[in-house]
Amino acid sequence: MEKQERRIVKRKYLVFPLLMIFVLIVLLAFSGTYTNSSGSYDISSIEKGWSVHRGDEIYRDVDLHEYDLGVSRHGQVITITNNIDVTDKKYSLVFISKYMSVSVSVDGEVVYSYGPLYEGHRSFVPKKLHFITPFTSEGEHVLSVTYTLFDDDSVYTLPSIYIGSKHDLIRSFLSYHRLAIFVGAFFMVYACLLVSLGVFLALIRKRFLPVILSAALSMLFGLYTYCNNDIFCIVSDQDILFTMLEFVSLFLIPLVISVILYSTHPEIGNGRQHFIIGINAVIPIVVVFLHFTDFLYMNRFIIPVQFIVLVEIILIFPQLIRGYFVKRDKRERSEDYTGIDAENYFIMGFIMFITCALIEIVILIFLKSRQYLSLSTYTGNISFLTLGMLFFVICLFIYYFLNGTDHISTAIVKSQLEGIAYTDPLTGLMNRGMCNKYVETLSGRYAIVNFDLDRLKYVNDTYGHLEGDRMIKTFAEILSRVFDKADIIGRTGGDEFVAIFKDPEDGLCQNCISELDRKLRIYNDKEDKIRLSVSVGYAYSDETANGEYPDVFHLADVRMYEMKELHHAQ
Repeated sequence: MEKQERRIVKRKYLVFPLLMIFVLIVLLAFSGTYTNSSGSYDISSIEKGWSVHRGDEIYRDVDLHEYDLGVSRHGQVITITNNIDVTDKKYSLVFISKYMSVSVSVDGEVVYSYGPLYEGHRSFVPKKLHFITPFTSEGEHVLSVTYTLFDDDSVYTLPSIYIGSKHDLIRSFLSYHRLAIFVGAFFMVYACLLVSLGVFLALIRKRFLPVILSAALSMLFGLYTYCNNDIFCIVSDQDILFTMLEFVSLFLIPLVISVILYSTHPEIGNGRQHFIIGINAVIPIVVVFLHFTDFLYMNRFIIPVQFIVLVEIILIFPQLIRGYFVKRDKRERSEDYTGIDAENYFIMGFIMFITCALIEIVILIFLKSRQYLSLSTYTGNISFLTLGMLFFVICLFIYYFLNGTDHISTAIVKSQLEGIAYTDPLTGLMNRGMCNKYVETLSGRYAIVNFDLDRLKYVNDTYGHLEGDRMIKTFAEILSRVFDKADIIGRTGGDEFVAIFKDPEDGLCQNCISELDRKLRIYNDKEDKIRLSVSVGYAYSDETANGEYPDVFHLADVRMYEMKELHHAQ
């Protein structure tokens, strides 16, 4: 038995790593080259051969992929120049700028500009996906791009610039970001499904708040994924909206997660959870206020907020793990334990999300100068943070699913246990304990019918207890069929039975008793060995002074014994 339990435990804890492997395989398959669109793209990256003019300094033959800006300052102007050979005048340039104004010149003539002009004041410049068709002829051209930085330490690398047909550039962008598009769409569709489920639970007056909160979290994940991967930029020019949306969704995620944690585990670190929720609620308000008052822009809060979240994790995570083991041990010792541990998936998903978030923080703080990790690159792929979001949402879905299944299974087990505790094993009727429990709920007008099976002791003594049991079961079956309108029928003793009607019609008890006599006569006409006879007494609650159950039961019992004396006299 112990070996079997160990095998069950091993299989149970193997589910999560197998789920992780499956998700990773799906993601790798979805982002693999064999799922890419067929055919080559007519595009190329202009990385090498640039001259960089930065203040009084000039750098020759620079590779943009390797160039590190180092310390950047507000108002700093950086101009990059390169000679390019254009084979088609319809070719476009594409690049993503972030927190900088842009001016593009071809052969010394300005052909494109974006962002406010700087005249000694700061003004927030959002992220922008630039599609430019600047060439008027084929051949060699001098391309110059001038960047003006809007804030200190806001940019660490220069954007990569791509050239090619606009159609191929868009296809290449969408192809490279297909994984992020898929994951973001998954988050948003899942959020819509959760909203529908939450509305349904609200209509049937069930607990719906955790489901609605999970829907909000999934939608925030989806919005952040699309904004962070510049997917919205390809379909709309609302640059300021999508840049704000990226920051706001990022700063709201800790708040929603902390509220979900409190709604699902209110017993764990209650005081600390209240404190964390308060901090996470204040942060977005303060950030938005400081941003729109031009005191400090949102991009400056990324690392401080992540540090605050890290402190919150240190505060609550040990208590969460400790509470998890306490709750699991208590659950396993309970009589209605079904073997379903939904908490495992919530904890594992939370751990995965924290792990991926910490990796993302390390990348942002220590490796931010690396080009392929910069958010301003043209083709940034799915991040560790998004991967953690995906695992957390999947585990959250499994948690809710198993939690619902566990509640249903627990209710079934509880019902079965109650059935064992409150059911007479011989007849299947309610036992005395259940009858006593039921009468506590009685109110208004009701009727009680008491039965005493005649000659049971004689049958037990003469024919044995097996025949006595058969006599009891047979009578119970007839009683159940005749008194099918009764709210409860029970066996309260060896030969004693009771039926209770709530809000009975006048004459109901008399009619049922008459029908019982008829059924017993039919049975006795066919049975030669053991004949059934019963003494019956009934009473309505309005026949007594106060309608209390003991008084009504006593009146029915007195009438039943009057009939029993008549039967003994015969």
